[in-house]
Amino acid sequence: MPSPIAHASIALIADSAIGDRPRAEALWRRAAFGLAVVFACGAPDLDIIAGWVLIGDGFTHHGAYSHSFACAVIFGLVFAPIFRWLRPTIRIGRAIVLGWGLYAAHIVMDTLIYDTRGVGLLWPLLPDRFASPIVLFVGVEYGQWWRWDLHLLTVLNEGAFAVLVLWLSKAATAARRRKAGPTHAER
Repeated sequence: MPSPIAHASIALIADSAIGDRPRAEALWRRAAFGLAVVFACGAPDLDIIAGWVLIGDGFTHHGAYSHSFACAVIFGLVFAPIFRWLRPTIRIGRAIVLGWGLYAAHIVMDTLIYDTRGVGLLWPLLPDRFASPIVLFVGVEYGQWWRWDLHLLTVLNEGAFAVLVLWLSKAATAARRRKAGPTHAER
């Protein structure tokens, strides 16, 4: 699975994608909204904590039930009111899609790993795990924690991905601003 570096980098695009930011947004709201977005990017991995608490092993069922599109839809519906509360200008439909999209992006990213056992994309319809034939991420080697070379490779791989996502985010923001035209202050 990708590390939190790759998953959290998706949060960089969220603000550009949804827009709807008030001009004079309070700093605490902006920070809390950012934290909520980052949380949504990593939410499927809460199954690791649940596994440790419930059965003493965080990775036995990791990537199964919580990594399904059904859970992504539920997350989007449940988390939308939180997004709306933190950013009142966002429409409820966008808040639902934001929650679903961030959760689903995590799941899809987990299918793009070298040597993965896959994820339960279609649970509860199918119990099978799915992995993509396309590899984008090296993945984290938790079983070989002493292999610093593998960890360095992961950081470099995911750092490059984060830079690409940042560039796409900046390009999307610039395109949206060009489309909107000059602001009152720029006239």
